Amino acid sequence: MHSQIIDKPRVVIWFKIYSAILCLIYFFTFILSPFFLLSNDEELIIYGLVFLLLSIPLFLICILPIFLPRKPWVWIYSLVIIGLGMTGCCFPACIPLLIFWIKPEVKKYYGYKENYLNS
Repeated sequence: MHSQIIDKPRVVIWFKIYSAILCLIYFFTFILSPFFLLSNDEELIIYGLVFLLLSIPLFLICILPIFLPRKPWVWIYSLVIIGLGMTGCCFPACIPLLIFWIKPEVKKYYGYKENYLNS
């Protein structure tokens, strides 16, 4: 049994940067939510509540892949985060990220075996 060292694909670094930027966005959303909640406008209060309720779990969801180990399920988890980013303002950044993310060398880096790479 021999192990081989696999070079880190550049898209992995770009994904971690993308995930960190999402974390910053959700952190700032969390910081802004009390200002909306303290306003007198009913609509802004609802926005503040939604921002508060969504920003914490989304921050945690996006920070996890930065620190998780290289496992096949982490590749899928990260793919889902890229897919979720496609539903918002990050769409232009997600397209090239997705194109490079699904390449076999990235899957191999995350621990997929050869027989799973071509399916």
